[in-house]
Amino acid sequence: LYMSLRSGKEYKSQARMSETEEAASRNSVANESVSVADLLKLLMEERKLRAEEEQRRAVREQETREAERLQREEEKQRQAERERQARDEWKAQFEMVARLALDGRNREGEQTGRILKEAEAKVAKLTEKDDIEAYLATFERTMTAYEVNRPRWVYKLAPQLSGKAQQAYAAMSSEEAVDYERVKAAILKRYDINEETYRLRFRSVVKSIDESHREVAVRVKDLAKKWLKQQATAEAVVEVVAQEQLLNTLPINVRVWVRERKPTTCL
Repeated sequence: LYMSLRSGKEYKSQARMSETEEAASRNSVANESVSVADLLKLLMEERKLRAEEEQRRAVREQETREAERLQREEEKQRQAERERQARDEWKAQFEMVARLALDGRNREGEQTGRILKEAEAKVAKLTEKDDIEAYLATFERTMTAYEVNRPRWVYKLAPQLSGKAQQAYAAMSSEEAVDYERVKAAILKRYDINEETYRLRFRSVVKSIDESHREVAVRVKDLAKKWLKQQATAEAVVEVVAQEQLLNTLPINVRVWVRERKPTTCL
């Protein structure tokens, strides 16, 4: 009986041990299962993080390549612009040099042409029989026709003067003697030709038999211009005409007295 009871106790003990070991084994398996799941989860998360990191790296590389491409494009454009500007500058300099060279040749040609024309412009010697106004008018038209520069007119005229004209020129100062208008005024003054002379001629114009009406009109207009040449404005012309008309209303002796004093206005 003892042996039986002991065997029964041992059996129960063994049964309890088996149950305990089985429970421990189950717990171990469960723990192992949890550990594997966690490990897999960690692996998946790590793989995901790596994938995201790879994606971000790929994006950064793509952005870097795009930035480098844009920088190369901008550099190419800047280089192209610099080359274009260099070509434009070279072209402008070349054109300027060519223009200067052409202008130089043109000026030389023009100067040579003027010298030749000036040499061809012949001026007759002034004689006592010549009408000084007609002589000067012919001289001016000759200079204009041969395109002689106006500052050169005196040098063409002076050697051909004689008599009173030569005396008038010789009496001028060096500064005045190079100005054609002053020389002309001095010569006409020596011949006693002035505004009053032209006024009297203007008022006494008569058509000759062999003169056309057109020629008379030109002569009248020319005399009017010479008479009123010193008047710069329309008001000044009106003043001169008004003075003349006023003088004509005065007695002769008073008229002469007033003219000698050369009044500037009617009042």
